[in-house]
Amino acid sequence: MDNNEELDKLLAKYSSGTASAEEERFVNQLYDQIQKDRKPLYPEIDYHATKQRIWNKLHPSKKIFNIRTALKYAASIVVLISIASAIFLNYHKNEAQAKLVAIPGKATLTLADGSQVILDNHGTIKNQPGSSVQNLNNRQLLYIADSTIKGNPDAKNIITTPNATQYQVVLPDGTHVWLNSASSLSFPTSFKGLGQRVVNLKGEAYFEVAKDKSHPFIVNSTLQTIQVTGTHFNVSAYPSEPTATTLSEGGVVVTNHNTGKTSTLTPGKKLVTTEKESIVSTVDPTDYTVWKDGYLKFNQTPLDKAIVQLCRHYDVTFQNGSSKLPDKNIDGKFSSTLPLSNIIDAINEVYGTKLTLEERRIINK
Repeated sequence: MDNNEELDKLLAKYSSGTASAEEERFVNQLYDQIQKDRKPLYPEIDYHATKQRIWNKLHPSKKIFNIRTALKYAASIVVLISIASAIFLNYHKNEAQAKLVAIPGKATLTLADGSQVILDNHGTIKNQPGSSVQNLNNRQLLYIADSTIKGNPDAKNIITTPNATQYQVVLPDGTHVWLNSASSLSFPTSFKGLGQRVVNLKGEAYFEVAKDKSHPFIVNSTLQTIQVTGTHFNVSAYPSEPTATTLSEGGVVVTNHNTGKTSTLTPGKKLVTTEKESIVSTVDPTDYTVWKDGYLKFNQTPLDKAIVQLCRHYDVTFQNGSSKLPDKNIDGKFSSTLPLSNIIDAINEVYGTKLTLEERRIINK
């Protein structure tokens, strides 16, 4: 089987979401090469014109930008380049240094006594009243409860993640929490004897709550209180943004702090809370949980909101110039390992924007 056939298979896997992480990285590198118009083997081919014809197939007039489709079409012209040459060129040291990818920072754990621990080494962190804490080498905190000691609601731990960083926490009751970038979660070191299992969230997290009907699990955020006994759900509660709860499994009751209105959600429902109202819609829950599996997903997301997410994920800032961002929506899923320059180039191609990436800034000129 020749290289072109092998590459066609790889691109098909990539576009369907079945490629491995290593295969996705390779396709992303090929795409990056095409975006920069390199012609290592076939100088007689007008690569820029070919690429432009491919972008024209995306029908930007529909006001929807599907990043995976764009990558699939754009990457399809690399069948003109041998895989061996592409690997050699894209693994060049200078190329690796030029790409801006999401590099995780170090999460911080604030203990009940106020001391802080930078989560950079695995092992036992500290034995606290009610539980011991272990930092595992897969970026996961594990709490092991001491069943002989009653919990203290004032003895709390807080885990905080910076931009471009995710962490997992297994709480003392066995509840599993995935914490997204720029987020924090506060919780007691033990739930024993407390009646309710109360945690406080800023930012975004996905919860798989350990079932315990006699001890409801409560998630407090700026605009919502969520009560469950055992279920799977995602909460996005970043400052200055609406709070959204999306239910994957089980059931939850959500209370709007400002209006006092309560809403009961069933699987496949999403509740968005603002200072004035709560709106329930039917969604595919996986659209809002794939971030914990290494993907970024935009689902009819306004371009300005998408850029906010990109800034958070890649730990960059946004600088707006004299021109305004177009009033368009983005719809697509892509690997969180994709270099940011690829996404910026694709947005410019589809929308005619003039976004540039300078140091750690996205600039709209």
